[in-house]
Parts: sequence; structure tokens; C-alpha cells
Amino acid sequence: MMSSRPGFTLLMPRLMALTVLLGLQGAALAQSMAVGVQSPRQFYKPEFTRTDMTILGRVLLLSDEEREPLLALYEGHASDLKAAAEVHTAALEDRIERAEALKDVSSASVPQEEVGRWKEEADRIKRAFVDDLKSLLTSAQANRWPLAEREMRRFKRISAGRLGGESLDLVRLVEEHVPEAWGSADVTEALLRYADAMDGALRTRDEAIGESRSEEFERLVGTDRAGALRVWEEAQAARIAVRDLNLRYAEQVASVLAPEQATALRRAVLEKSYPKLCEPTRSEKVIRAAAALSTLDESQRREVREIVEGYETRRLALLREMAAVAKEQQEKKKPARLDPKGSNMQVATTEDGNTISFYSSDALKPPADDPMIALRERRFELDRATRRKVEAVLTASQREAVRQPAQDMVVFDFEDVWGL
Repeated sequence: MMSSRPGFTLLMPRLMALTVLLGLQGAALAQSMAVGVQSPRQFYKPEFTRTDMTILGRVLLLSDEEREPLLALYEGHASDLKAAAEVHTAALEDRIERAEALKDVSSASVPQEEVGRWKEEADRIKRAFVDDLKSLLTSAQANRWPLAEREMRRFKRISAGRLGGESLDLVRLVEEHVPEAWGSADVTEALLRYADAMDGALRTRDEAIGESRSEEFERLVGTDRAGALRVWEEAQAARIAVRDLNLRYAEQVASVLAPEQATALRRAVLEKSYPKLCEPTRSEKVIRAAAALSTLDESQRREVREIVEGYETRRLALLREMAAVAKEQQEKKKPARLDPKGSNMQVATTEDGNTISFYSSDALKPPADDPMIALRERRFELDRATRRKVEAVLTASQREAVRQPAQDMVVFDFEDVWGL
């Protein structure tokens, strides 16, 4: 939580061991502390989704009948991971309950030996799934296994992106939003080229942001800023290459789709690339709740639909403008340790040599020349004006039904980055 009191500062230690939440209750300052502990769920989470399995089925040229055992195998695999996680989670919850009762943080900690056993068991379950998957294949399908491995590498690593569009998986987007596009030879061919090109780009990015390069960056950032900047720029260039590859192929695929399909794909690309930017505002939630009301009469429904259709067009155009600005700003954004003036985050070194990062109320205001300010203002005005138009169509009881919960705090999102 953040206080609006002048001079408020939120500290962010470089190596975050605890997450501390401070809450104001009335005139007195009441403090609570939330301590994060390692959870088995992070290790027992499936590496793939059901959609991924459908894609693998396409790559391996499985028939509809052959995909059924594949999907059944996946469901069993996901169930095995969930069951194992629940066993360890129950034990962890007992530990947490005891720590809360005794107010003893140390008793909630998980020994690294135990964490290692979680990881080892989860990895064993995951390897067994891949082995079982391979056993389902005919010899002809097994010859295509390298293509499946390529897909699985992308499934696992594409999400390590930081820039808007860098974590897109175009094949997944097509499968989820326009699966009928697979019937087009042009789309299939473009996605095959995409998968091959992305495999190389991800390998390059993973090397540029990997453990050895990250350690080099951390070693240099305090002693050789120019050297650290070179490492950062190489990593950023690798990230940009992945992002641009995604966006370029997404447009290639959209260009050969039917208009309605192309619109759906482009919208999915925008929303997946900039999820925070596309999050609905409070006014937008009212607008959409009103459009979904079952109590609207036919006249109201028609009027609300016309308002919302016009709103959708203007909103989408405005979000695209905002995404273009965000794309440019993300390219230039550097960690606060390399560019203190260009970051909302401030960095300081304590007397004992620890580096801390923090936000202060003075740093929360955007620069006066930030082009995003005017765009955010336009979105605010669009949403507010549209909400008022919609509310004017509703009855008092309908307006009450779409009212959003009261809000008594201001929430800020930051896009500051750390490390590679």
C-alpha cells in the first residue's frame, strides 16, 4: 500500500527477502508484515498448457483420434503435479500457521534441502511425461520430434520477455483466437518460418540475459558503469530482436486472414503485448457491466450497444497510440543504477554497503514532457464521457447494479527494470 502523505518513501531492497505492507488505520499507524516463503507450487506447475498440447499435435501431424490420448496423458500429468503439490503445500501451511501463532518468522522458513527435493521430484514427473508422450508416436511421427522439441523450448522460454510483445507466442495466439486460420496454407507456412526464426532468437536472448551475463552485469555495475552499459545494451538488443520478430510475423499472419480474423488477432497481440495498458479502468468496467445487464429493455440495449460500439473503436485506436509510445519508451528505459535520472526508482548505498532501491512521493510524478500524459488524459476523458452516456440510459436500479466497489487508495504501476 502507498500513503499519500508528503515525503512518503517505499523502500525496495535489492535482494527482496520480505514483502512488507504498511496500512493506515484511522489516526494510528497500524503495521502488518507479509513474509513470502518458497512454495512448492512454483515447482509443480506444469510447463505446458492444454493449448500447447494441441499445437504439438498439429506439429506432429497427429490425427484427431491420435490427439485424444495425448490430451488424456497431459491431463493425467497435470493431475500428478497438482497432487504432489498439495501434499507439500499442506505441510507448508501447517508451518505457516505455527509461525503466525508463535509470531516467529523463522519457523516458517523452508530448508534449501527440502526445496531441492521438491524440485527433483517435480523434474522427475515432468521428464516422465515427455517420455510417455514420445511413446505414443508412430515412427513417422517420431521423426518429427525435433520440431516438437523446438515448440517446447519456445513454450518454456518465450515468457521471459520484458518488453511489450517480447513474450508473445504467435502460434499460441493463433490457436487461441483464430484456430480456423490453420486451414490457410499461407498462415501455416508463415508460422513454420516464425517458429524456426524464433528458436534462434530465443537462444540468443537467453544467452544475453543468462546467469553468466547477469553475474557479469552485477559485477560491473558498481565498478565499471560503461562496461555494465555494454552488457545491458547487448541484452536489450536481443530482447528487441525477439519482440520485433513477434510483431513482424503477427502482422504477416494478420495480412492473409479474413478481415474479422485479422482484427481479432491484432487485438490479441495488442492486449497480450501491453496487458497493463489495456487493463479496464473503473469507468470501462461500468460501461461493460451495463452492456451485459440482463434487465435492459430492447430500446436501452440498442442505445447502449451503439454507444459501446463507438467507444470500442475510439478506445482501440487510442490504445494503439499509447502502445506506440510505450514501445519507444521501453527501448530507452535503463535500470536506475545505469540511469538514475531516467527512472522513477532511486538507488542508495547504506553505511554497511548494501544497495537499496526505493520510490519516494517526489519521484511519483511523471515528467512534464512525457507524451503518455496527454494520451492517458484522453483515455480518462473518453472513458468518463462514455460512462456518463451509458449511465444516462439506465434506470436508478440499473446504475446501482453496475456501480463499482468504493476505492479509497491510489494504486500506481511502475515499469522500472532491474538487471538484464
